[in-house]
Amino acid sequence: MTLPMTKRVVLLTGATSGIGREVARGLALQGATLVVACRNQVRAAGLAAELRAACGAAQIATMPLELAELRSVRAFAADFLARYQQLHVLINNAGTFCLQRQTTEDGLERTLGVNYVAPFLLTHTLLPLLSATPGARIVNIGSEAYRYGRLDLEDLQLTRRYAGFMAYASSKQAQLLWSLELADRLRSTGVTVNVVHPGHVATGIWQLWTAPTWYQRLFVRIITSVMRSPAEAARGAIYLASSPNVAHVTGGYFLNEHPQPQSIMAPANDLKLRHALWAATERMVGGS
Repeated sequence: MTLPMTKRVVLLTGATSGIGREVARGLALQGATLVVACRNQVRAAGLAAELRAACGAAQIATMPLELAELRSVRAFAADFLARYQQLHVLINNAGTFCLQRQTTEDGLERTLGVNYVAPFLLTHTLLPLLSATPGARIVNIGSEAYRYGRLDLEDLQLTRRYAGFMAYASSKQAQLLWSLELADRLRSTGVTVNVVHPGHVATGIWQLWTAPTWYQRLFVRIITSVMRSPAEAARGAIYLASSPNVAHVTGGYFLNEHPQPQSIMAPANDLKLRHALWAATERMVGGS
C-alpha cells in the first residue's frame, strides 16, 4: 500500500519534544522521508530509532542544527542542499521563550533570533530547492500570541525594555508578517506558505515558569491542566503538510485544521510594516 506522503521529503525543526515530536510521528506514519533538524543529536537519534520501530520502514534522517547560531543555519542548509534533490515540505517548528533577555552568538535577542530570524534565513537559503520541487509547502508553527506583539523597528532587539511574553509575542508577530509577505512573493512559484496556531499546548516551554515563585508554579499547574496535548496540537501542522485539500492554499492562518478569516490578522496585513521588517531582517542575516 502506498502511503500519502511516500517519496515526499519533509524537513522538520525542533522534533525531539512536544508538538514537533508528534508531527514527526504523524508524518512518518504517512510514509514521509523525514529529516529532523535538532540541536541535540542524542535525542534526535532516539526519536529516529523510535519512529523506525513504530513505523516499520520509515525513512528518518537526523541532522544537527542550532538556531541560536546563524553559522549553524548556513552550514545546515549547505549540507541539506548537498544531500537532497527535492524538498516537498519545510516545517519551521522549533522555538523558544526566555524570561530574561538573552542574546545569541550573533548578538540577536534570543527569542527573536530563534523564533524568527533563524527560520527566515533557513527558509530563504532553501528556497531554490523548494521552488524546484513541484507542490512544495512551507508550514510555520505560529501562536495567537502575535496579537499582543509590539514590533518596534527601531528596537527589534528589545534593548530598551524587555518582558518575556512581549518578546515571544513580538517574535510570533514578526513570523506572521514574514509568512504573509513570503506567500505573496512566492505565488508565481507554486510554493505555498501557511501559519498554524496549534492551540494552547502543554509542552516543555512551560518549564520555564516552574522555578521562580510558588504562585507561578501554581499558575502553570492550573493552566496546563486544561491545555491540549502535543498529539492533539500536532494535527494542524500534519494537515497543512500533507492534506490535498490545502495543496494550493497559501497566505493562510490556521487554528488547528481550520482557516481563520483575514480580518483577525490586522497587524500582519500592514504592507508597509511587512516590507520594512523584511528589509530589517535581511540586514540582520546579511551582516552576520
